This record gives sequence, structure tokens and C-alpha cells, in this order.
Amino acid sequence: SNVTLILNFPPSDWNKIKIFGNVTVVGFPFFEVSDIPHEYQESLDIPNLFWVASNYNFEILKKYTSKKINQINLPLVSKFASGTNSALNIDSITNNFKILSVVSNWNRKDIGSVIKSYLRAFSVKDNTTLILKIPKLQKTNVNKFIAQSVYPEFNLNDKNIPNILVIYDHLNDEEMNGLYSQVDCYVSCERAKGFDLPSAQAMYSEVPTVGIKYSANTDFMNNKNSFLIEPNNNLIHAEDSHYNAGSTHLYSGSEWASFSIDEVSQKLKYIYKNQKNAKKILKKG
Repeated sequence: SNVTLILNFPPSDWNKIKIFGNVTVVGFPFFEVSDIPHEYQESLDIPNLFWVASNYNFEILKKYTSKKINQINLPLVSKFASGTNSALNIDSITNNFKILSVVSNWNRKDIGSVIKSYLRAFSVKDNTTLILKIPKLQKTNVNKFIAQSVYPEFNLNDKNIPNILVIYDHLNDEEMNGLYSQVDCYVSCERAKGFDLPSAQAMYSEVPTVGIKYSANTDFMNNKNSFLIEPNNNLIHAEDSHYNAGSTHLYSGSEWASFSIDEVSQKLKYIYKNQKNAKKILKKG
């Protein structure tokens, strides 16, 4: 019988799969930057066709293959919008106004800019908490990277900075629903994205969302339904970025957005001071 095999992991590992018989192979990659990494390009010959989750990825991939490319929509978990209670309750360890940022990688996702924008926007008196959701990793390396990314402008040991809560763990759907249902704002400072599922889930949960107006997230984020930061006129080389630790070989020669951290701070401050209006802007979308 006919079999369809969907390759939804980094293309550098596609050649490790041994394929026999009548199999249709679908490549389903995600690319964050403006060019496909060299170590991925040889594997693009393996699939019979491709799926992509964004127009941004479609435009990148078509430069490297003449094979058919279908753009599909990624599904959202419906319970994210249900407002149901979750076993994860953060009210007792956070302040009144909560800002969330969910990242799958502690360096490439530029959490340093998220923290800087938050610390520039608020003080202890504002009664805020920035919540960083990070996968289970080596806490020592993550903490060191975070501290270096904001130093010398800020010292995270300073008792006068506003509250920051870092969650190092894997959370199930119910627990993630708990996070989204308890926060007042979502922010992402990723400079390029293959899709941006966390922002989509935040908006679906009716959480005012801040992001950079560049790459795949602009498929569903616009100035009517979210709080977008206009990128600077010039893109920057991805491999030159200090937050690109451990991934330089993948992004050599590629570019992504640069932006003003102060503009992110201004958006966060606006949502903090105008929470009802921020909700109205989200619902207009």
C-alpha cells in the first residue's frame, strides 16, 4: 500500500532515514533566517514535495527547489482559548501584571532583549512579573547567558529590579493553558521565525501580544490585532549576534531583523497602562 512519510525535523538528519518501497516523502522544515543553512541543502533532494507553515518559509524554500511546495496552516489546541482552570497556578509567586515569553531555545530566541525591554519599562513599584518559559536545560549555562546578555546595564542580583520568574521545565497542554490564561501580555523578541506558535496561541487566548514585524509571524500578526515593532532599515548578520551561541554554523551568511529595544519597552508600558484598550485591539483582529 502507499505510504506517506512526513519529515518534520531538521533536514540535516533526513539522510539518516532509510526509505524502501512505494513511499511519498514530504519534507516539512522550518527556517528562521533568510537562507537555508548549507548543511540542510543536500537533504532537499530527498522529499518528493514540501510543506511549509508560513509564506516566509515558502519564499525561502522556492529559491532552493523546483519541487511542489504546499503552504499549510498549523493547528492550535482549542483548549488554549477555553479559559479552563489549570493545575499550574502562578498567582502566589507573581505580581499583579504578568508578562510571558515562551522560548524553545535559550540563546537564539534572544531572551536577553526581552529582559532588557522589561527592565527598561518597569521598576519594582510597578508590581509586575516577567515570566520566561524555557525548556529543561542546564540551569547554570542559561543563568550565565541571561546575566551576560543584560550586563552591564542591569545586574540581576539587584534587589531593586522588577520581578522575573524563570520556569525551566516541560509543561503539558493543560499547564500551558494555565500560563496563557493567567498572564496580561505576551512578548517575543525573536529576530526571525519559521512560524511562531507561542504568539499564535497567546493571541488565540486573547492575550495582547508584542512581536517583531518580520518573517513568519506577519502571516497572522498585523498592526490591527497585535503590537508590532518595526524592524530597523538594515538587517543584521545572524552569525555576528551575541545571542546566537552554539548555532553560528547554521546561520553563517544569513540575516535577520534588528530592532529597537526601547520600542519594545514602550509597547509593554502602553499595554500595562491601557489594558482594556489593548484587549480591544486584539479582538479587532
